[in-house]
Amino acid sequence: MIKGFRWKKNRAAALQVVIRILLGILICSAAIATVYIGRKPYGEELKEGDVSLRTLYSPIDFKYQIGVDEEKTEISRQDAADQVDDIYDIGGEITQQMLDKLGHFFNRLMDIQKLEDVTEEEKLEKAKSVLGEIEITELDLKTFLAEQDLTNTKTQTEILLKELVSTGIITSTQERQLANSSRESVTLRNLDTKEEHTVPVNGFLSMGEAKREITNRAQDLLPENRKLRMAVIELVQGILEFNLKFNEEITNLRRQEAYEKAPIQYKEEGVKKEELIIARGERVAKEHLLKIKEMFRRQIKVNRFLFFSGAAILTLIFLAIIYLYLKFYERDVYVSTRKLILISTLFILILGLAKIITYSPLPSYAIPTAIASILIAMLIGPRPAIVITIALSIFVGIIAGDKINIATVSFVGGITGILFIRNARRRSQILIAGATVGLANFICICAIELLHGLNYEVLLKEGFWGIMNGVGSAVIITGILPVFESLFNLVTNISLLELSDLNHPLLKEMVLKAPGTYHHSLIVGNLAEAACDAIKANTLLARVGSYFHDIGKTEKAEYFSENQVGVAKKKHDKLTPSMSSLIITNHVKDGVELARKYKLNQAIIDFIEQHHGTSLIYFFYRRALEKMEDDQMPKEEGFRYPGPKPQTKETAVVLLADSVEAASRALAEPTPARLKGLVRKIINNKFIDNQLDQCELTLKDLDKIAETFTRILMGIFHTRVEYEPEKKPKSENKDKNKNQPEKNSDQ
Repeated sequence: MIKGFRWKKNRAAALQVVIRILLGILICSAAIATVYIGRKPYGEELKEGDVSLRTLYSPIDFKYQIGVDEEKTEISRQDAADQVDDIYDIGGEITQQMLDKLGHFFNRLMDIQKLEDVTEEEKLEKAKSVLGEIEITELDLKTFLAEQDLTNTKTQTEILLKELVSTGIITSTQERQLANSSRESVTLRNLDTKEEHTVPVNGFLSMGEAKREITNRAQDLLPENRKLRMAVIELVQGILEFNLKFNEEITNLRRQEAYEKAPIQYKEEGVKKEELIIARGERVAKEHLLKIKEMFRRQIKVNRFLFFSGAAILTLIFLAIIYLYLKFYERDVYVSTRKLILISTLFILILGLAKIITYSPLPSYAIPTAIASILIAMLIGPRPAIVITIALSIFVGIIAGDKINIATVSFVGGITGILFIRNARRRSQILIAGATVGLANFICICAIELLHGLNYEVLLKEGFWGIMNGVGSAVIITGILPVFESLFNLVTNISLLELSDLNHPLLKEMVLKAPGTYHHSLIVGNLAEAACDAIKANTLLARVGSYFHDIGKTEKAEYFSENQVGVAKKKHDKLTPSMSSLIITNHVKDGVELARKYKLNQAIIDFIEQHHGTSLIYFFYRRALEKMEDDQMPKEEGFRYPGPKPQTKETAVVLLADSVEAASRALAEPTPARLKGLVRKIINNKFIDNQLDQCELTLKDLDKIAETFTRILMGIFHTRVEYEPEKKPKSENKDKNKNQPEKNSDQ
């Protein structure tokens, strides 16, 4: 059994270590990401007219552009325009007209050939009538009429004509212009195929060259029939026309486009390594911005690595400080996984909001650091909240661009919120704290901006955002506070005040089933509240915890002395001491089950579990000793509560108040001296029994608690004038309560 317990304990401890490691990694990642992503090195965010807060030196040799070089730019543009060749069109209507003439000629000849009962002379005359502008001899015309396969001749002639016109036939004027041009090529645009290609200036044919080319190519097409070949040559030469046309409009348009697209040429100046870029306090000029921009452009990879390294180191330093602070000075926070997760969540949330706001049109003064400060102060405590606020403020300033003014305003607002939310018991106090934060922000912003000599319009505008920051934070906190209380199972004074309502279903049930316990709980609450006030503990938590600490007694109310009336007082007479002890101790377990059923906060459940610690149920243990047989000593462990012992000041105070209130009712004559002695005795017994070992109460605290209990009890048991005193023998029970043992409230 012991091994199993140790295994579970070790597993829980290992799980806590894993959770802490994961939280550390998560916070590190979030902090580094928010600082690094989108981060610009100092100088990139500067604008013309700003005052530099740092001195910058160049880490490298580089050249930067200082302005447009008009002369070089114009030369560059002219060169770009000159690179565009002249554009000549080929094909289109001229080529089509030549092909149409050729086709019309052969089609008419083929029709004439088909005529019957017509002499050769008549066919020749008809053929002459279709020549039109085509100039060929009568002999060539006869040759065509005599050709048997005129369709094939037509095809061969069209091929010959297309080959010639595709090369381009230029006029003598165009030939001279191209010869005198400094260009080596032109762009030939085929209007039929929509294709363009570059052609050397000497790649075109003059009319004379074209006619000679006809002879050469006809030889390849019609090598055997000389007469037909000569007729085809004569025909093509008669149809051939100049078909190359300079397109001035498109040429000028393309040259203009090239002119406009030519890159602008800049003047450059050099900067040497370690040369001063800008000095601290110097007003930023356009030349400074040009140098800084070029310097960072060349150094972007190095800068990114440096930024990441800086963000990582800074994050690790702050997290290490927070970790060590919590470990050494806030142990209850350090060992609580819920509280660590809460701090991590709020830390990451504020960093994310800071990053979003810096990228939005809103000013950085709108970053609501006070949300985390106030929530941590309310849910965990003011001291951890102050440390987290300091770290968050510095990170917010870094995220906003290394601006100390933003960090200062965040710090002032956060600390103000912590101070003014102290002991808040109403939601309206959150709004008051938020308004105070807004006022503190406004004053701080005005003070900072006055250092820069800004006019009142700027002061009011920036200060307005500081006020909105505080008020907006309060509104947000009011809405999300119940969510955080529920998610992390934590309690605030506001929710405690709601639980202090005596109309709670559990308390109403206690009134009906266990009225004595109910009255006992109210008195314990008064005692605990006064004592906690004396030692500066949470009075409201102690009072509410007292109300619910004995709710488990409603299950078997008649077995507890404060609820026993008449015959019920003999309930335990029929039970063995061990059975009675079991019934008594079970009220702790029953109380926890009821609390969980009604979804009470863990802070209240702690009072139910710890209000007896591991105390001994002395009455039944003594009875067991009296009934002991065969020298079998009853085990003391069987007559002790399961615990745990009180872990906080508040639960320890309730443990003491519970015992003191129950024992005080057993005093027949509760005089001030007897009450004082009883209180001191009970507190000493609990101390000696090691019930206060695990809480933070000091001996000085115990002394204050004893004095407070005595004062309250004397008020409860104050003496009255006996209007009809009864006569009793002087010797009757004179020292009845002398040296009476402590009585537990559950006996």
